[in-house]
Amino acid sequence: MGHFLIFVDMSCNSTSVYEGESALISCFLFTSSFTSLNLSREESAIASVVSNGTELVSPAYQGKFDVLYTSSSPRVDITIHSMSCFDQATYTVKMYLGTGNVTSTTFRVIMKGFSCLFCFQLALNYILRFIRMILHTNEFYKN
Repeated sequence: MGHFLIFVDMSCNSTSVYEGESALISCFLFTSSFTSLNLSREESAIASVVSNGTELVSPAYQGKFDVLYTSSSPRVDITIHSMSCFDQATYTVKMYLGTGNVTSTTFRVIMKGFSCLFCFQLALNYILRFIRMILHTNEFYKN
């Protein structure tokens, strides 16, 4: 039986935070020969780091996300400020290598506590009340 060596180019940690806190995610890079790193959520581009270390955050996410590349480590630190239920998600980091290969990894940010569940239940209750009101109104006008 042969042995296979699998080399991972980067690894990011997942984290759990309370609503309103900042989430700090560190992505450890096992190579420094990349052309760019891209952070996205559900196919929406959030930030990039180019090979010279320049960090670019999409205008839509400025103030919400900070990205810091440290070449001596090499590591990318991602901060998501003032976490809310909307920010709870799986994020993807893609690394474009000088060889033309692309590698990617994901990390999750999860909200602690019941605040997101409570918000979801509250929204669902309002929707159900609205539907009942519409149904009741339609029955009233049918008679």
